[in-house]
Amino acid sequence: MWGLAASAAANVIDGADDRESLIAAAGRLGLDAAEVARIRKATGFVGCLSPSPSMGTGVLFLDGAQVLTAAHILFEPSGRPRSKCFFKNQDADPVVVDLVTVDGYARFGAARPKPGSAEDYAVVRLAAPVAGAVPFGAAEAPPAVGERLVVITAHPAGMAKEVDKGVPVAQGCVIRKVPALKPTTPKPTPTPKSTTTPNPAATPGSAGAAGASGPAQPFRTDCDATGSSSGGANLMRLDGGQGGGPLVLRGITISTGPWRNPKLAGAPYDERKGSFTTALDVSGAIAAAGRDLARTAPPPPAGAGGVASAAVQVRAVPVGSVDLSGVDLSGVDLSGAAAPPEAGVAVPTGPGLPGVDVGRATRRAVPGITGKSTAVQP
Repeated sequence: MWGLAASAAANVIDGADDRESLIAAAGRLGLDAAEVARIRKATGFVGCLSPSPSMGTGVLFLDGAQVLTAAHILFEPSGRPRSKCFFKNQDADPVVVDLVTVDGYARFGAARPKPGSAEDYAVVRLAAPVAGAVPFGAAEAPPAVGERLVVITAHPAGMAKEVDKGVPVAQGCVIRKVPALKPTTPKPTPTPKSTTTPNPAATPGSAGAAGASGPAQPFRTDCDATGSSSGGANLMRLDGGQGGGPLVLRGITISTGPWRNPKLAGAPYDERKGSFTTALDVSGAIAAAGRDLARTAPPPPAGAGGVASAAVQVRAVPVGSVDLSGVDLSGVDLSGAAAPPEAGVAVPTGPGLPGVDVGRATRRAVPGITGKSTAVQP
């Protein structure tokens, strides 16, 4: 798909790519049937279709009417907001819901979150709640080395195993490092526009100006990752993954090493070489942002859409693109979208697309994190 064998086109850490269908992995991950059903209803695809497409993962967070995801899915590399954004869960009977990211309906880590940074997160209200879904609460304590995770991704690119795109992908992995978070000087928050009248420069389902909530604590894992892994839900048991406590959200995936480099396929965890994956913890700034949004967000603006049944499958062929093959976009308003998907037609992308890295990884500092890191946004 990416000019490399599928098994090599991944930042596969410590051996083989063991990501597989949530249904197939449930037993070895200690998930029962009720937990599998809950995960399928409360996680899924987050995507935007205009002015360029992007795709990643989102998770219902704190209540059934808001989604947490990686912010870079909602913005172009230039910082320009994307629009026609939606959440589609991977339930046995999936639904599609518009995202409402105009003023008052979203919280970001920064006004223009930098991909891969400690501010690369977004909590966004839905046009309507997902009926019957049980959202995931936030872990209460900071992350700790050794915590066991169950990472859920809607459908990453370049996996070794073929998985039905209607079923989440799951993997068990471990927190390997919790780096120091650089102190940051708070930036003045822009005066918000009216929360009752949407920003005329934005439309429902587009990322407009919204509250900036500050950096979150990063942590590093040995989770495998590829393109479109961004926003993946890092779940854990309340007991740190050691036993049978209830599931909570520990964090979301935001970046990984140069996953297109075949030399890293199966390589040991190694921060210097980029053989690691980075996530953001939700117990601090992200939880505060989510609670604030749930408490203060007004009703969705007129024209924001609602819940639609996902019954018509859109088939597409990836051509250096966000892979929309098998992704059901029924219920998504495609009017005005760039290259609306049609049967058998791919949505083209360009270099630097958040959600799918199509460029060459570069060694650079990750904002908000001490030290150097080789990272690209999955």
